[in-house]
Amino acid sequence: MPFLEAFLANNIWATILIWALVYIGDYYLTLFGARLYKEQGKEHFTYGGSYELTPVFQKDIDSLNPLSTKFLFFLVLSSGLIFILWYLAVSFLGASGLFSFAMGGLFLRSAVIYVRHARSLALFSQLGNDQAVNGRVDYSRWVTYHLSAMELFSFALLYLGIFLLSRGWFFLGGTLACSVLGIQHWRVSHKVRQQTVSG
Repeated sequence: MPFLEAFLANNIWATILIWALVYIGDYYLTLFGARLYKEQGKEHFTYGGSYELTPVFQKDIDSLNPLSTKFLFFLVLSSGLIFILWYLAVSFLGASGLFSFAMGGLFLRSAVIYVRHARSLALFSQLGNDQAVNGRVDYSRWVTYHLSAMELFSFALLYLGIFLLSRGWFFLGGTLACSVLGIQHWRVSHKVRQQTVSG
């Protein structure tokens, strides 16, 4: 078993702590990006809706809420589910590969989101410079979801390639998670586009 997979399976409390840090970091980087977008980005970019793509968090992110009860609920829920899955898969069934698969889904999908944060923050932080960007781009909402889907599919292919080379269940989990979210965003893009055309 690869070192990372063995570490996650054999150190459940460390795994939950790492997940909590990743989850918290995602939320607050989203808040930071949304603030920069409002202060410096809106002059040059609009996304046809909320800065946040996940509907359940859109209201909190749009209002720049630093203490979201929804966020805390899902943090506790996801951490509890990780423990339950670990107990069933590793402690009870001895199927550490299943646990690694699930953790790959969580962590590698989050890795895609962190890449987006890095890109957005790097862009928005430069917009205070008058020479950085000229003009304005208005993305339709369906385009935003379409681009998200394409990025997720790209990472899914990358993770699949790593899985085929390493045979690590962790990367197969990342492949599936990114593919599923990519399909969801693709469907939302198609739905919103149809509504735009018919409207």
